[in-house]
Amino acid sequence: MGKREFDGAVGTRWIEAKSGRYWIDQTQPGPGFATFRSDIGERLSIATKNGATLEVHSNAPIPQHVQDWLTSKGVQFFEH
Repeated sequence: MGKREFDGAVGTRWIEAKSGRYWIDQTQPGPGFATFRSDIGERLSIATKNGATLEVHSNAPIPQHVQDWLTSKGVQFFEH
């Protein structure tokens, strides 16, 4: 959808999935986190424009700074 791929959807709930060491390798404060914010922000915008919500699902713990940012943007997240 748009310029981004989504990992899945259940009706109007669009899903981005993260696994393994993603949070350690890609979202530490600094350039990696800036890229994450940009990517998720763009996905959120695309989902919203299409009448959907965005959820982040992870099989690993999501760092607190990421949880705080997702919450501030209204993105639900789930740790499995």
